[in-house]
Amino acid sequence: MAAQSGVAPKHHQSLQPSSSRDLFFHEVATLDEEIKMLRSQLAQKLHLQNVQLKKMLERFDVS
Repeated sequence: MAAQSGVAPKHHQSLQPSSSRDLFFHEVATLDEEIKMLRSQLAQKLHLQNVQLKKMLERFDVS
């Protein structure tokens, strides 16, 4: 099984949005990136599990 990495939100202190609207859109963009990363990690883990299950099933000649 692949090593699991912790997911921590990235806060860019150097980026200071000028208004609450800018802050909102910045947070939305940050969340969108985090969602993309999590989906990718999930897809990789599911693929790995599928490969492992297929190998286990091959031991019993089940397809």
